Amino acid sequence: MAVTGQSKRRRSGSTTSGLVQGSPLRRLIVFFLLLVSFALLPGCGGCMQSREKPKTPEELEQEYLERKKREEEAKKPPVEVVKSLVSRPPIGAWDRPQSGCWYKPGHWTALSLEEVKANRFDVLGELELTPADSAGSPLPLWKSPFRMSTRRDVALSKGQVKSLESILFAPLQQPGSPPPSVAYRLTESRSGRVFFDTPWPLNYMASYQYHFVVLARSCERYGYLDGLAAIRPTGSWESTESRYSRYRSLSFLSGERRPPLPSHANQWTSISCLLWDDALPTALEPAQQQALVDWLHWGGQLILSGPDTLDSLRDSFLSPYLPALADGARKLDAGDLAELSAFPGKSLRPLRPVRPWSGIRLKKHPRARFIPGSGELLVERRIGRGRIVASAFRLSTRELGDWPGCDEMYSAMLLGRPPRKYIEGSDGEPLMTWADGGLRLDAARMTRVRYFVRDTGVTPAEYAGDVNRRESDTEMVDPPRAPGIAAWNDFNPVAGAARGALQDAARVEVPNRSFVLWVIAGYLVVLVPVNWAVFRSLRRVEWAWAAAPVIAVICTVTVIKLAQLDIGFVRSQTEVAVAELQGQYGRAHLTRYNALYTSLSTGYRFASDDPGGVMLPFPTVANPNAFHVALGQEFRDLVYHREASPSLMGFRVGSNSTGLVHSEEMFTLQGGVSLAASADGTCRLTNATGWNLQGVGLLRKADDGTLQAAWAGDVPSRGLGASVPSETRVTWTTLDPADAGKRLWSHERDRSPMSMAHAAAGALSLRKLLELGQDPDSLEPGEVRLVAWSNVETPGLKIEPAAPQARRGMVVIAHLAYGFENDPQPDVNTKNRR
Repeated sequence: MAVTGQSKRRRSGSTTSGLVQGSPLRRLIVFFLLLVSFALLPGCGGCMQSREKPKTPEELEQEYLERKKREEEAKKPPVEVVKSLVSRPPIGAWDRPQSGCWYKPGHWTALSLEEVKANRFDVLGELELTPADSAGSPLPLWKSPFRMSTRRDVALSKGQVKSLESILFAPLQQPGSPPPSVAYRLTESRSGRVFFDTPWPLNYMASYQYHFVVLARSCERYGYLDGLAAIRPTGSWESTESRYSRYRSLSFLSGERRPPLPSHANQWTSISCLLWDDALPTALEPAQQQALVDWLHWGGQLILSGPDTLDSLRDSFLSPYLPALADGARKLDAGDLAELSAFPGKSLRPLRPVRPWSGIRLKKHPRARFIPGSGELLVERRIGRGRIVASAFRLSTRELGDWPGCDEMYSAMLLGRPPRKYIEGSDGEPLMTWADGGLRLDAARMTRVRYFVRDTGVTPAEYAGDVNRRESDTEMVDPPRAPGIAAWNDFNPVAGAARGALQDAARVEVPNRSFVLWVIAGYLVVLVPVNWAVFRSLRRVEWAWAAAPVIAVICTVTVIKLAQLDIGFVRSQTEVAVAELQGQYGRAHLTRYNALYTSLSTGYRFASDDPGGVMLPFPTVANPNAFHVALGQEFRDLVYHREASPSLMGFRVGSNSTGLVHSEEMFTLQGGVSLAASADGTCRLTNATGWNLQGVGLLRKADDGTLQAAWAGDVPSRGLGASVPSETRVTWTTLDPADAGKRLWSHERDRSPMSMAHAAAGALSLRKLLELGQDPDSLEPGEVRLVAWSNVETPGLKIEPAAPQARRGMVVIAHLAYGFENDPQPDVNTKNRR
């Protein structure tokens, strides 16, 4: 034990001695490392070298500018409007749109915030437009207890400039009302944060004012148009007040990039003419191209300035409609222009170019004609109700604009207007009038665009009240804001006939007393004797108790099916539609008037499959003067949401009442309707629309006013009826003027409940609408029109909630042909020689 303890002490001492002996070595190593570290230090010179070098004045200036820029960016709002609101198309000088929105009351107007930018972060929000009065309060719809705003979704990327296009329906106002405005409001979707809420003024366009759009690569060459009376009638009213705008309809748009033209035909109603000079057809987006073609078929005018335009459009979306093709280049001298130069027929300076003009030979389309008096330098073709004119020379030629007869050429040949006459006005200045004595500033002379449901039976007293007021009053007065032609109209004869048909038919088929008694008796018979007898025969009488609830459910479902009623809730829908077609063109302007009845207060949502579909409440009164807001009644707010499928929300129908809605859209058909002459004197009528047409009648008006009619009866659509031929033979008969009008085909129409003159109570009758369509006075010389009806269910408008009861009827108006109008006639005199 002693030896062991001693040994432990020796080992412990040995270890301690080793550590003590190793300490100087470690101290030496640490000392050496410290020396090396001090040796590697840069000293004072190294410290001076590690500091930044003094900055140059240029670097300091750059830092200041960057700091200033950051401060300015921080002061900017999250979202800013770089360019203010403009209408589409804009009114202004060459490709620099004038600020502000020009609108026609009663028209759907395309508006655009041309440059909008998110400064700090990406923005997902909603843009809302609301027409407002001078006090900023929302404007109610004309003769309706509703107010409406338009909304669309918005996505802005930080730092990127974007154009925000939307639409607005500006309602009519009472005479003497101050000019309206439009409230623009951008709200973030998630937080509800409002980025801007700004009112923008609206500039009123008179009833006779329409846009004349120039789409060209060199717009500045068309400055002479502003001085032509064909574009700006002399003697139009002017005032220092902004609400009386001058006649300024020119819009100059660049043809090398996407022009600010509306994307849907419903917003083209304020455009009367489009002059196309070598613009790129691909500059228009597909939606704009479709809108242009639709507008053309319903009365738009397209002027093509040669010689290069026809070649550039040869393979474009307009190629099927060109009136001619270029057939080689040519030079035009005074001899080639002699016939055109002599057209005015007055002692005007003739067209004598200093150098020959560059031109082309026109190879006319079989359905086109050279305009008389143009020396085969101008060619025209009817496209539906519209018209395309092409020139063999460039209309931007300066010598043409300086020629005294240029204004007459534009008015009579390019625009197809009747001759004019200049008289001396009250102020001694020349005043332009029409040689036939028509209303001097008649909107019907300024535009050819027409829609059957909007313009049938409408008189100048209704669409040109502003002009009538000024013509009759000697003192300056505040005229009503009149809508002009092609405006949305809820009080014309077509709307009145549709309203009457709806109000007569929009009723719920509530079971009568005998039906209720028979149902109760049948239920008791099934529940007691029949139920007991069945299970007694099976020797399971006790099962009759278990079967009683099942029998009750089955009888309840049967009652609902037979009566077409929901338990405790009744809804019905009645639709009267009008489809207007242009011959073989595969699209129709489809108007629907819907009546919705409900026994309990219900909110409805309407959605259209057409991206350009529009909808508004339909007034329940036939006379606008009969409308009044009841005591305590409040205006209800509606929202038209513009998206791929436009929708109308907020429309509520009270208990035991009926609400009316008016909607319009462009509907794509399977095909059109065509009429071809046969060798035996008859005609072959082909229906490829996809609709089975019933009660088909045709009218034809010759150039001399002679009327012919043909009854075709039922004409099924090609491919729908296998046992019926796809073509129907029709024979024309000349009408006595006394047999025309409402009595036409009276006997044939009385055979169907849908078209009979005296329909049963509660029945849906289209008779009055058919009579409006077959009115001979509404036909143009050379026009062929088909009038029919159908009860087919046409998709395209979704109404939620759906009604278990639905009745539908549709009137079809097809314009199968149009003739060329009267040959151009020179003016009676000139404004310098009255």
